Amino acid sequence: LVFDDYQGGGGVGDPARPAWTTLLHVQNLSATTAAKVKLSMLDRSGDVWMTLVEWVCPRGAVTFDPRPIGGLPENSIASARIESQEYIVPGQPAFQSPPISAVAETVRLARADHRAGPATEAFAYRLLDERDGFDWPVGHGAGGLESGVGLLAVPVLARGAQGQGPTTELAVANLVGKPGYTTFVVYLYDQNGLLDYVCERLNELQTEYIDLATWG
Repeated sequence: LVFDDYQGGGGVGDPARPAWTTLLHVQNLSATTAAKVKLSMLDRSGDVWMTLVEWVCPRGAVTFDPRPIGGLPENSIASARIESQEYIVPGQPAFQSPPISAVAETVRLARADHRAGPATEAFAYRLLDERDGFDWPVGHGAGGLESGVGLLAVPVLARGAQGQGPTTELAVANLVGKPGYTTFVVYLYDQNGLLDYVCERLNELQTEYIDLATWG
């Protein structure tokens, strides 16, 4: 998930309010070969709104910062895909794409107009590996656990009472780039059993946001 610079408060009209922003850190795991890394950012409909390409030295790292580029409307969320690409140097054989690792770092700044800080909240997590998620870009025809991850942990599911307290919003992204759609169901349980469920259908690369505040 990639938060816009003004997501979660703050904005052009109110720069004094807190704001979330996301940085993407990518490391080249090869000790001998430079990596040509491509970042693609997609909006919730699956459309690409920005691409960036950077070279990363062997064992080096690079940070993608989408804030100077912009392009997303305020209070918006996007998803990101990072690829290590093959490339050719004249007179040499083609270089296989070196392995990479990436981490998303999301920070809440005290003021939207102070991009360097101070930070009041933050969290980070490793991006989902292709081998764990799906077979890009066609997915797996078998479905089930052969199509991707069998379990993703969600730290907390909460719904505040009458607008008070924290409330969880789930973002579900269809990672398959092949034209078509994926159907899925979200079951919600408490300690006593099934509470409710919702059925959804997502076209290729689309993202659905399920806000527990609107889930009666």
